[in-house]
Amino acid sequence: MTTLLLLSFFLKRKFSLKIARQCKYLFLVLIAMLVSFSATPQVTADFTTNTATTGCGSLLVEFEDLSTGSPISWLWDFGNGNTSNLQNPVAIYSNPGFYDVVLKVTDGVTTNVKTMDTYVKVYDEPTADLQANSLTTGCIPLIVNFSDNSSSSSTIATWQWNFGDGGSSNLQTPSYNFENDGIFSVSLSVVDANGCQSLATEIDLVDVNKVPLADFESDIKFSCNASELVSFTNNTINASSFMWDFGDGATSNLVNPTHTFNSGVYTITLCAKEGGCVDTLVFSDYIEIGGSLAPDFNVNTNSGCEGLNVVFTDITANNPNTFFWDFGDGVTSNIQHPSHVYSNTGIFDISLTTSISGQCATTFTFPNKIEVFEKPIIDFVADTTYACSFPFSVDFTDNTVNASNWTWDLGNGTTSVLNNPSVTYANYGLYDVNLTVTNTNGCNSTETVVNMIEVEKIQVDITTNSIEGCVPFDVDLTDATLSSRPLVDWSWNFGDGTFSNSQNPTHNYSTSGVFDVSLLVFNDYGCLATQTFPSLINSNEKPIVNFSASPVISCAGENINFSDLSTLGTNNWEWSFGDGSSSTLQNPTYQYSLTGLYNISLVAGINNCKDTLSIPAFIKIIEPTAIFEEVYNCDNPYSVEFSNLSIGADDVLWDFGDGSTSILTNPSHVFSTIGIHTVSLTVSNTLTGCSHTFVKQIKITIPVAQFDYLINSANGYEDSVGCVPNTVYIDNQSQDWSHYKVLWSDGYIGYGRQDHTFTTAGDFDVTLIITDPHGCKDTLVRNNMYHMHDVEADFGIANVLGCDSMLVDFVDLTVPVSDVNWVFGDGGTSNLNNPQYIYYNEGFYDVTVFAESAFGCKDTLKRVEYIQFQYPTADFSSNIQGICPGDNVDFTNLSIGVGINFNWSFGDGTSSSVQNPLHEYLANGVYGVNLLVTDSFGCMANLGLSSYIEVLAPVASFSTAGLSSDCPPLISDFTNSSSADVTDFQWSFGDGGSSSIENPSHLFTNSGVFDVSLVVENSFGCKDTLVQNGMISIAGPTGSFTISDTLICKDEPVVFTPTVVNTNSFIWDFGNGIISNDSIPTHAYVLGGSFIPVLIIENNSGCQFTVPQNDTIVVREVIVDAGIDAEICIGESVQLNAIGNASDFVWIGTALSSNIIANPLASPLNDVTYFVSNSDGLCSAIDSLTIQVHEEVPVASFTADKHCDGDTLVFMANSGLLTLNNSFEWSFGQTGQLVSSQLVLGNNEIMLIVQNLNNSCSDTLVENVEIFPLPVAEFDATTVCLGELMQFSDNSSVNTTNWEYDFNDGTANSTSHNPSHNFLTPGVYNVDLLVVSDMGCENETTREVYVNHLPEVDFSIENTCLGNPNIFVNLSSVEGSSINNVSFDFGNSNFSTDSVATFTYLYSGVFGVTLTATSKVGCENSITKTAEVFDLPEVDFTTSQFCFGLPTQFVDYTTIADAIIIDWLWSFDDGLAVTSSQHPEYKFTNTGTFNVSLTATSNMGCEFTKTEEVRIYDLPKVNFEINSDICLNEVVKINDLSDSDASEITKWNYTFGDGTSSADQHPIHTFSYINQFDVTLTVTTLAACENDTTIKVNVHSLPTANFQASTLITSEIDSEIEFFNISEGASEILWDFDNGVTSIVNNPTLEFSNIGNYDVLLTAISEFGCEDNIIRTVSVNPEYTIFIPSAFTPDGDGVNDIFTAKGNAVESFEMQVYDRWGGIVFVSNSIDYGWDGKNVSGDWANNGFYLYQIVTYDRNGRLWVYNGELNLMR
Repeated sequence: MTTLLLLSFFLKRKFSLKIARQCKYLFLVLIAMLVSFSATPQVTADFTTNTATTGCGSLLVEFEDLSTGSPISWLWDFGNGNTSNLQNPVAIYSNPGFYDVVLKVTDGVTTNVKTMDTYVKVYDEPTADLQANSLTTGCIPLIVNFSDNSSSSSTIATWQWNFGDGGSSNLQTPSYNFENDGIFSVSLSVVDANGCQSLATEIDLVDVNKVPLADFESDIKFSCNASELVSFTNNTINASSFMWDFGDGATSNLVNPTHTFNSGVYTITLCAKEGGCVDTLVFSDYIEIGGSLAPDFNVNTNSGCEGLNVVFTDITANNPNTFFWDFGDGVTSNIQHPSHVYSNTGIFDISLTTSISGQCATTFTFPNKIEVFEKPIIDFVADTTYACSFPFSVDFTDNTVNASNWTWDLGNGTTSVLNNPSVTYANYGLYDVNLTVTNTNGCNSTETVVNMIEVEKIQVDITTNSIEGCVPFDVDLTDATLSSRPLVDWSWNFGDGTFSNSQNPTHNYSTSGVFDVSLLVFNDYGCLATQTFPSLINSNEKPIVNFSASPVISCAGENINFSDLSTLGTNNWEWSFGDGSSSTLQNPTYQYSLTGLYNISLVAGINNCKDTLSIPAFIKIIEPTAIFEEVYNCDNPYSVEFSNLSIGADDVLWDFGDGSTSILTNPSHVFSTIGIHTVSLTVSNTLTGCSHTFVKQIKITIPVAQFDYLINSANGYEDSVGCVPNTVYIDNQSQDWSHYKVLWSDGYIGYGRQDHTFTTAGDFDVTLIITDPHGCKDTLVRNNMYHMHDVEADFGIANVLGCDSMLVDFVDLTVPVSDVNWVFGDGGTSNLNNPQYIYYNEGFYDVTVFAESAFGCKDTLKRVEYIQFQYPTADFSSNIQGICPGDNVDFTNLSIGVGINFNWSFGDGTSSSVQNPLHEYLANGVYGVNLLVTDSFGCMANLGLSSYIEVLAPVASFSTAGLSSDCPPLISDFTNSSSADVTDFQWSFGDGGSSSIENPSHLFTNSGVFDVSLVVENSFGCKDTLVQNGMISIAGPTGSFTISDTLICKDEPVVFTPTVVNTNSFIWDFGNGIISNDSIPTHAYVLGGSFIPVLIIENNSGCQFTVPQNDTIVVREVIVDAGIDAEICIGESVQLNAIGNASDFVWIGTALSSNIIANPLASPLNDVTYFVSNSDGLCSAIDSLTIQVHEEVPVASFTADKHCDGDTLVFMANSGLLTLNNSFEWSFGQTGQLVSSQLVLGNNEIMLIVQNLNNSCSDTLVENVEIFPLPVAEFDATTVCLGELMQFSDNSSVNTTNWEYDFNDGTANSTSHNPSHNFLTPGVYNVDLLVVSDMGCENETTREVYVNHLPEVDFSIENTCLGNPNIFVNLSSVEGSSINNVSFDFGNSNFSTDSVATFTYLYSGVFGVTLTATSKVGCENSITKTAEVFDLPEVDFTTSQFCFGLPTQFVDYTTIADAIIIDWLWSFDDGLAVTSSQHPEYKFTNTGTFNVSLTATSNMGCEFTKTEEVRIYDLPKVNFEINSDICLNEVVKINDLSDSDASEITKWNYTFGDGTSSADQHPIHTFSYINQFDVTLTVTTLAACENDTTIKVNVHSLPTANFQASTLITSEIDSEIEFFNISEGASEILWDFDNGVTSIVNNPTLEFSNIGNYDVLLTAISEFGCEDNIIRTVSVNPEYTIFIPSAFTPDGDGVNDIFTAKGNAVESFEMQVYDRWGGIVFVSNSIDYGWDGKNVSGDWANNGFYLYQIVTYDRNGRLWVYNGELNLMR
């Protein structure tokens, strides 16, 4: 049998026939094996188990083979339907019963079987059952009798009852007293003698009721009416019927009745019933009907100036609680003691309406109570406000009505108390003028006009679009002069003799040179300024570009010298060599690395003036060209594969730069070191004789990521700690990187950046990923590399005391606690955290705190006018004094004072500045209430009532010893430790169970994490709740699993997917003896058969649960063999033959005769791997074989270099293959790749046979080679004059295709067919012609040609002025001949053939005159000279300032070419004045149009006159619209209404009186401070005429938005927040709570339903519609949570090394760890500091269980205690 198996094994292997003869050695091996088998003893089966063979529920059994005799295979039958062929398998028994186990072993020769009957025993579990033997429904207390009805195959040993209300018993038939109301489920857990357990639960078995509790309230308790309808609200609990007694003889049995009361005081009684239970509530003197009010008040003052602040104090008797004031100026108030500012003058009546909660309303009016006087309205002007030189004198005039005193600040250090002062300004600048005026009523006002006076120095400046160019070129010049007044005239001098008076001219420079540019400007006040910009413009001529190169045909890698032949003066060059390379040298040398034709271009320039010459296909590079590419390997970085991409290479030689070489075409090389290696490839071509070397730097790299702190890597902590925002830097010290990215753990990724700015606090990891030049990567992570900190400065006031002086207790609220420096606003400072400071003077003070944390982080907070020191009398009352926590107390402020601010202290650490606050007390205690009031003078009054408010609430607290279990059920005994005032208990155990007894017990029957809560209530009806989240934890495992497929193929993976909870480990039995501990295993069955899988799940405490599975997995197996690999040549076929045990075959691959049979015919054209699949319809198997197809079949071809008669031809053969191992045979008897032979004229048949010697493939080529005759060379040429083109005519044979003429005059040859040529000197020349036929055959000839002399032309010129003739005299001659005729060309289409000619030009200037002379042989020559005609002056002038009453400026712009103007004469057309000034000023006496003339005379005596009309315009009419009352920072729209009859308005200039201005016609403006402003509009017409007007605008202050909240930080379970509006100057408000909710209520209350940060926005709106807003952030935090692990492994592997608790909203933390004898081994006071496994002595603690106690407080101050076990495993 063994022999057959071995033979089968070897026959299955696919050995090539080439090694078949080696198989003879295998038989020797087989014989040796058979000999060894004959000596093996017989086997004996035996086994045992390593685990128990008895148990309850599911049982896992580990079997151990004890067989002897060296068995080689095992077959187990576990008796549960599963088998295994493992030696030591594991089996799971999931059903009760007794199981036989059979083991069969064999050694390949003998077999033995051992059977163990009833070897495994799985017991039945008991069945729990219970019954109630008495009534289960009743009132408190209710006694119920219970009996046990459980059954079991063995004796039941223990009972455990849980009655659902916290009570328990271990009796078999208990009786139990239910003392609390509720519906209760009852559970019974039993355990039998075998230790097997069962649990039964009767849901909602017991129903217990409790007695009612009466309570009510009414909508009205007091009324002034004679009768009143009162509505009652019934708040009774646990009742269904009611009886009311209203105290006046009337009754009702309605739930919520209404009743009409007459005048009197009434006691109300409510009797509530539920079944036989009754409760009665009596409120004595609860309702009072009747009363009256008489309003009265005091004021702090009766008169004053505008802005008078009056404080009203209510003194109405009978304590009204609603107020309505009418201050007589349209403003009202509803606070008790208001203050009001009177902004307008007048005498005002005051009325006050009071009521009690809207009832008993009474109004009294007090006439003529307040008188307000008017402040002066300042009105002053200056006689002039602008000048462009100094000293500058200004007279000021004040026009203020009823003014009695003046104080002037004139802006230059000068002050005055005169009514109308004068001042002289001695420097350039802008000056503000300030005037304070006091009127006869003692009221004063101040007004400042910003930049009212200006003494300006005009700053001339220009910009250009270009300062350098090629002639001719245009320059755009732009005036950039700075002047506050409009510029009206410009005079440009371009430096080339030309001028312009445009503002922004464009000028054309037509000649080369460097030019200065000057600009003269005038503004509308007649001020002028000038500036010259030297050497601003540079213009140049373009060069003529030419070049040459040598040689123009070259091998790759040889030097080619390029020569610049451009015209002289070029100073920059840009060569392009046609292959992407370039040079800026004048005469560069260049090497080409690739074969081909290259276009050459040269851009040469003189400065920026450039021209270009390009010659296509100028350079030819012939074969070969060496080039290669390399491929790097990231897995083996020292190994490089080289790919030879050379062109025309016959031989190759590699040099790897490390002493190694190679002649392989595409070698691989392994370098021994990293770094740069110079690798060269040298190739040669036998035909061209050229060789070429290509050199490349090969860089061997191994990327290693490494980085450290950039600043100081030796002291990393210095660099790692910082304050946000903080920019940090790392030092990339990595090896062999080309680029990198840095991943910062705050989400930022820096590509190639080593810096990063942290904006949030925390600990941050840094990850560096580097990539080397070959794309290989490496990564380094540094955990917690940076530690960022932050500080937020904040402060408040704890207390304010004093009257004559103010003592303030400041509280530092900076987070975290830091060093601080206080600046109190009056010059005082402090560096205490919570300083006490005294203010001695009244006033408003800014308070600033500068904070610096322990980490050096800094922040500053400044509160403007935070301290307001001004004097009040404190008094208050409240609606109630005895409350529960969470109840609201409504405080009524009865204080008296002027402009009172309020500061309440409620005795519980909270405060308020609301006038009549509503306050919620949260904690037990007796509280004193303190009210501190401060009036507008800084005086304070205080009222403190000790023991004023009493708050009594119980405190819930409890504990239990039974916190957790790893297997259900769990009984927990709970101990109440609540405050002593508690009378009622309500427990909830988190699993639906509850209890109302004080110290309950509870049975938890299911696995899970349960929150336990206790609600306690005292005799006052106050309650407290304690919830201990996750207090009880039962982590028993349970679940099910699924199988991905139950009918599979061999080796097909099956996925087993569990759905479990409370599971820490898995044991899978796949039914074949193999087990797995994976959570979601994938298992492949390697043998066919049927298998039943089983899953056992277990938690860390060994609590197990067996998950049954009834499905059987069936495994099938298919076998296939594709056959052996084969080799063929291209075009051949091979027969395939596959063998398999299934019926269906499918082949994958191309070129098959069929793909669905076992033996198709394959005819591939390339190497191919065929895959064959054998399938039985479900399972399949795949095998493959490879067919190698040789494609290197030669393709014969050849070339011959010559085809002309008499030539010896050189033949070059080509195989078309990369291999050089070929043979070549020629029909004329020669062999070899390169041969030569001489052929006869005409066609010659040539045959070539090429064979690839590597694979004996061959190809034959037969071609005709034709030998052609030589061409005939002949040409004619014309006779010419010097300078003319001589025309050559070709007369060669018709088959000529190429011509080359050599003119033998030192110039380049020509290849044109019929060229033209210019000989540079006269004489006789021998010209050669070389011709080439269309077949490449050459011949040549030579002829003489003639060139005649040209005349030498000359003449003289007599220049004159414009209008007179010029005289021209001929002076020409010719060598060897005579002049036959002449012709003058005067440059304007006029000619003369006289030897002495005259001509009169119509225009002045310089003219080109050309003389042409012709000799007797017809040769002609010319010369050109210039004639000059002097110009008359070009008279021009400009005029500015056309407004009546101001002088008009005239600027002369007369020009003349090549001369100067020496005299000017002006006439103004009004018969009054004539002047000879060049640039006069003249003031016209009337408006209208005037003809102004200017006559200019040059130094040549020429003169010219120009006359222009000048119109003098009237001034425009100015008007505009603007609101006279606006808000601070309001955007104001201004509407221009100005008009002009004479000229269109083109410019507008607004000055707003606040130092700003605008040039828009309809501007938009915002005033940034409060004042009365003069808004002035100055308009300018198209004629530059200007006028202005002024309107006064009042800017009102914004209201001050402000509010407080009962808290800004709260938790999600206590998210109701009260908001208190403390805004000032607001008549209406609007709230936006950032969660979609808005409100207009003054003091709203809102509950936030989700956690998060909310930006609460309060908008305050004043009587003028002015708005202000403030945003404060409310944080709603998540509720407290904590997680404590049960084990850790401090083995130093970086995983689970520290025992650490994790939590949320943990305010304080304390942890102690004890050994099993109670000794402390570890203590921690920080949740972030965990145990590392060492004891207090620093030694490693032993493995095992330890006890821990963790005590925490959450952010709500609640105490949490956790006790548990901890397993240390190392």
